[in-house]
Amino acid sequence: MIAGPATVFSYAHGIDVDVAHGEIFVMSDNSILVFPLTADGNVSTIRVIGGVYTGIVDPIDIAYDPLADELAVANYGWPDGGSIVVFGRTDTGNLPPVRRIGGPNSGIRTPRGIAAGW
Repeated sequence: MIAGPATVFSYAHGIDVDVAHGEIFVMSDNSILVFPLTADGNVSTIRVIGGVYTGIVDPIDIAYDPLADELAVANYGWPDGGSIVVFGRTDTGNLPPVRRIGGPNSGIRTPRGIAAGW
């Protein structure tokens, strides 16, 4: 179990695992927190993707795509009714997504989850 103040998450609402690279991805607030797969207890992140440029707003879930080596985040709704933002697995910091799917013509409306292809 990962828990404690060093983890910096307050509300985890999405998780995925990359067994090949030994990482756990956790959605917390408006950030992606990355931990070692072997993490246990009050541990710090390996890296964080978060900040105003990421487009992570009101996230509901996260999925890792091992074929593309990318992380996809489903934003629930605000400000545009829902969107998906995509990052490289090793991205870190406050950076824009490599792709964003959203807007009135996307057909995405308040997604409840996300999955990646195998």
